[in-house]
Amino acid sequence: MIAKADRSSLALEKFAASNPQLLDEIKDLSPTEQQQQIQWAFDDQAEDQGIEPWELTLELIANSPEELKA
Repeated sequence: MIAKADRSSLALEKFAASNPQLLDEIKDLSPTEQQQQIQWAFDDQAEDQGIEPWELTLELIANSPEELKA
Protein backbone atom coordinates (compact mmCIF):
# COMPACT_ATOMS: atom_id res chain seq x y z
CA MET A 1 0.00 0.00 0.00
CA ILE A 2 1.31 3.43 -0.95
CA ALA A 3 1.46 6.02 1.85
CA LYS A 4 -1.19 8.74 1.67
CA ALA A 5 1.29 11.55 0.94
CA ASP A 6 2.93 9.47 -1.78
CA ARG A 7 -0.48 8.69 -3.33
CA SER A 8 -1.29 12.38 -3.51
CA SER A 9 2.07 13.27 -5.04
CA LEU A 10 1.82 10.47 -7.61
CA ALA A 11 -1.73 11.47 -8.54
CA LEU A 12 -0.72 15.12 -8.98
CA GLU A 13 2.22 14.08 -11.16
CA LYS A 14 -0.03 11.94 -13.35
CA PHE A 15 -2.64 14.69 -13.50
CA ALA A 16 -0.06 17.30 -14.52
CA ALA A 17 1.47 14.99 -17.14
CA SER A 18 -1.94 14.42 -18.69
CA ASN A 19 -2.62 18.18 -18.89
CA PRO A 20 0.14 19.69 -21.05
CA GLN A 21 -1.92 22.83 -21.65
CA LEU A 22 -1.96 23.51 -17.91
CA LEU A 23 1.79 22.97 -17.70
CA ASP A 24 2.32 25.39 -20.56
CA GLU A 25 0.12 28.02 -18.89
CA ILE A 26 2.03 27.86 -15.60
CA LYS A 27 5.58 27.37 -16.89
CA ASP A 28 6.66 30.93 -15.98
CA LEU A 29 5.52 30.65 -12.35
CA SER A 30 7.75 29.70 -9.46
CA PRO A 31 7.83 25.98 -8.58
CA THR A 32 5.71 26.65 -5.49
CA GLU A 33 3.12 28.54 -7.51
CA GLN A 34 3.13 25.80 -10.16
CA GLN A 35 2.38 23.18 -7.51
CA GLN A 36 -0.40 25.34 -6.13
CA GLN A 37 -1.96 25.80 -9.57
CA ILE A 38 -1.76 22.07 -10.28
CA GLN A 39 -3.43 21.31 -6.94
CA TRP A 40 -6.23 23.79 -7.65
CA ALA A 41 -6.77 22.38 -11.14
CA PHE A 42 -6.81 18.86 -9.68
CA ASP A 43 -9.41 19.85 -7.09
CA ASP A 44 -11.49 21.56 -9.79
CA GLN A 45 -11.31 18.43 -11.95
CA ALA A 46 -12.60 16.32 -9.07
CA GLU A 47 -15.42 18.77 -8.44
CA ASP A 48 -16.32 18.80 -12.15
CA GLN A 49 -16.59 15.01 -12.01
CA GLY A 50 -18.75 15.19 -8.88
CA ILE A 51 -16.23 13.32 -6.75
CA GLU A 52 -13.90 14.14 -3.88
CA PRO A 53 -10.21 14.84 -4.58
CA TRP A 54 -9.22 11.66 -2.73
CA GLU A 55 -11.43 9.65 -5.09
CA LEU A 56 -9.74 11.21 -8.11
CA THR A 57 -6.40 10.41 -6.50
CA LEU A 58 -7.33 6.75 -6.25
CA GLU A 59 -8.60 6.69 -9.85
CA LEU A 60 -5.34 8.13 -11.13
CA ILE A 61 -3.01 5.83 -9.21
CA ALA A 62 -4.93 2.57 -9.63
CA ASN A 63 -3.36 0.23 -12.17
CA SER A 64 -6.60 -1.63 -12.82
CA PRO A 65 -10.31 -1.48 -11.99
CA GLU A 66 -9.73 -4.28 -9.50
CA GLU A 67 -7.02 -2.32 -7.74
CA LEU A 68 -9.29 0.74 -7.59
CA LYS A 69 -12.06 -1.34 -6.07
CA ALA A 70 -9.71 -2.74 -3.43
